[in-house]
Amino acid sequence: MIRYAITLTELKKRIEKARPGWLALAAKRTQHFTDVGDFDEPAAQSIWGDIKEVFMQLQHSKCAYCESRRESEDYGTIEHDVEHFRPKSSVQKWKPPAGFARPDLPFGTPEDSSLGYYLLPYQPLNYATSCKVCNTICKGDRFPTAAPRDLKLADPAKGAKEKPYLLYPIGSTDTNPEELITFNGVSPVAKKASGFDRDRALVVIEFFKLGDPKRKSLFRRRAEVIATLFLLLEAAKNAANPVDKQLYVKLLDGLTQDAAEHANCARSFVRLYQQRPADAREFFVLTQEYLGTMSP
Repeated sequence: MIRYAITLTELKKRIEKARPGWLALAAKRTQHFTDVGDFDEPAAQSIWGDIKEVFMQLQHSKCAYCESRRESEDYGTIEHDVEHFRPKSSVQKWKPPAGFARPDLPFGTPEDSSLGYYLLPYQPLNYATSCKVCNTICKGDRFPTAAPRDLKLADPAKGAKEKPYLLYPIGSTDTNPEELITFNGVSPVAKKASGFDRDRALVVIEFFKLGDPKRKSLFRRRAEVIATLFLLLEAAKNAANPVDKQLYVKLLDGLTQDAAEHANCARSFVRLYQQRPADAREFFVLTQEYLGTMSP
């Protein structure tokens, strides 16, 4: 995961440009939910899909959670889900699997709730786009917290009191994911040694199966990124020709910018190469062995 930096003001400008009148209609619908005290809108009438492309562009056509790239907005809207970070109509408790590294984590409110965050279905800072694996298989209506839920929450920026375990990557209402999650080669790990920030990282990694080798496509792409990075880093270091060196550096920049697939993994590997080049080489060798075991 990485952060996709934008202010609410700028986000609303993009939405209004893409779909004039959407914000006014969203406000009207939110007022209705306020009046009835619930989200009671039939699925066929929902309009959040109308602004899916805004988030696809903001996220460079990447999943908000696993950073896998899907097709762009011209052809790929079917590949992206509009994800409600806080579930809109009901909330299920997330039960950590038996093999989870921290089965003792206290997951806040113990019961499922038939009521969701009914004031947030049309709040732009409750949206992101994600792949169907992260959204449909992993997340669903689950939203683990360390404190009681506030189902009357109207402003996501005030949601920290719930102590959510999941990370919201759009804007600056939440911690930058790269401050909590880094990578050892292709594997995501918690950056902090202890405390709630470490707990959040561990939950995010487990919740979205970001470290599960069964997500073969995800691991393969990370391995390919690391292999390419190592070869470019070595080429840039050993280049005698300044023009060649400049080209390698430009290619490296392209693989580590926000728009790049698996940018957190890539940036973590570059830091490793700079600080512990022998370890970076070892990971490169491991990625080659790993890729060699995979079917074409």
